[in-house]
Amino acid sequence: MKKRGRLVEYLLITSVLWGMYLSVLLPWMHYIIQMSDEQLWLWIWQGTILEMIVAYPIGKIVLKVGPKIKKYCESL
Repeated sequence: MKKRGRLVEYLLITSVLWGMYLSVLLPWMHYIIQMSDEQLWLWIWQGTILEMIVAYPIGKIVLKVGPKIKKYCESL
């Protein structure tokens, strides 16, 4: 795969996973945990860095193993 294709794939996978992560945890942290604004922005910044490192390998594994799991479950 070309470098440009890998970059697009990386950006798509990380942005989808990060979006799902934030859609659940951001309201939780802000309204229920009631973090201060400074803590919330620090948490978002650190989470973004961590997500950029962790999300791509997890996304690739899910895309690779997902169809095999589906096929196995359908055969039961």
